[in-house]
Amino acid sequence: KRWLTERVANTDERADAQQRVTDGMESHAVQLMAKTLLQATVMLTIAKRKLAIPHAKHKLYGKFVEVIFEREQDKQPIIREKAEELKRLHEKVGFELICKLEKQDGAQTLEEGEFRACVERVILDYGCGRSSGANSSAIVDEIVTLAKDRLCLLAGKGEDQEDIDFVIQPFREYFAAA
Repeated sequence: KRWLTERVANTDERADAQQRVTDGMESHAVQLMAKTLLQATVMLTIAKRKLAIPHAKHKLYGKFVEVIFEREQDKQPIIREKAEELKRLHEKVGFELICKLEKQDGAQTLEEGEFRACVERVILDYGCGRSSGANSSAIVDEIVTLAKDRLCLLAGKGEDQEDIDFVIQPFREYFAAA
């Protein structure tokens, strides 16, 4: 309620957004995805945009990704310029992490070299890799650097944040499936 009060000045629009959140929270999938501040903020952003919060898990994840990518585009120009490649990168990282989990016990991350290889492959297959190699190298470096802090749903882990994993673990499976 405080979030909506701060971000939606019009009382009718705020009541509408609150009703969308209430309706969304009837779904078990939505309840599971509204546990952290980031997740709750995304749900509220969906409601603020006058959209229904999807009850189907795959649609909810898709909407969540859409909102996160839109939000991050305002922070980093490369996210706007390379949105499609970055979504493909998330898919590749999700797949690689699931493969690692199948081979080893416990949660794993991608080490910096493994992550860099994923970025290079995605840029080569889907992005600017078709043009100049120097340009793609700079883009790969920028993406690797950004991911050490946070890049959409990827973030650095470990002492020097050089290992990469998902900020929200269920997105490993979502992107791997994609």
